[in-house]
Amino acid sequence: MKLRKNTQELLQEVAKKSPSYDSLVIALTEQSGKLDEQYDINNEQHDIINKKSHVIDEQQKQINLLEEQLRLLRQQRYGKSSEKNEAQGELFNEAECLSDQAEPEDGDVELKKEQPDPAKKKKKGRSGLSPDLPREKILLRLTDEQKQGAIDTFFVTVKEELDITPAKVQVL
Repeated sequence: MKLRKNTQELLQEVAKKSPSYDSLVIALTEQSGKLDEQYDINNEQHDIINKKSHVIDEQQKQINLLEEQLRLLRQQRYGKSSEKNEAQGELFNEAECLSDQAEPEDGDVELKKEQPDPAKKKKKGRSGLSPDLPREKILLRLTDEQKQGAIDTFFVTVKEELDITPAKVQVL
């Protein structure tokens, strides 16, 4: 509205000073129309910016929520775990342990007898090669010098080695 008042005042001043009043009125009217168009475009762009700012704010809230969930899940997965067994708190109560040792009850003695001892785990060595694989015996004869230190002669498998021959590719 201020623009139009200023425009009217300008028109009046120009009319007093300029002999071609009609041409100036037309030029000012065109300029006024262009200013109104720019004002409308500016308002539309301002509305678009406000809508996009709102979307950005909502997305930022969603990002913050997801980051918090991720932090909590990492804490649950990799962080310190809470006590899983309620009786764990009583494990280190020495006063009760000493009083229980002094007065054993009949039920406690029977429970101790019924519990089997944990079996000891045997260490497994490397399993041998499959017995289905073809084997080739290689007998190595000892020289006279090597035989001198030997007490008995024996033929025992000392080691097994896996020999892999790659496939051959030929063009005929």
